[in-house]
Amino acid sequence: MSTHRLTVMQGAVLIDDSAKTSTAPAAVALSGQTVTVAAGQHPVIAAETDMDAATAWQKGEIVFHDEPLVAAILEYNRYLTKKIVIEAPQAQSQPVGGRFTTTQPQAFLKAVSLALDLRMTETDDHYLLRPKT
Repeated sequence: MSTHRLTVMQGAVLIDDSAKTSTAPAAVALSGQTVTVAAGQHPVIAAETDMDAATAWQKGEIVFHDEPLVAAILEYNRYLTKKIVIEAPQAQSQPVGGRFTTTQPQAFLKAVSLALDLRMTETDDHYLLRPKT
């Protein structure tokens, strides 16, 4: 199931969910709020608690706060042409955090490798994380 997020930085956004159900009223998300929509669900509007992380992409950065490694890799791969591949099932749910650049994942990969005792191998096609053997 895919989930999409929209953070309103200034102004307001009108959310019209009427295409899914005729009884759902339109809602408004204001500056400083985030709209989250999961497939088949109604939009959820909430205060954005970490505006710095939400806007990090504008500075070419990505921020993680105790994200499961597999989720962090999925998010990071959105910015990379050479993708990160993980072959370490035991590490996928381990939480990771930090601020990294979106264009050079080497610092992220080094930090993850050291913290989770993984080996990183770089090929022409991808970065591979797997357990040390």
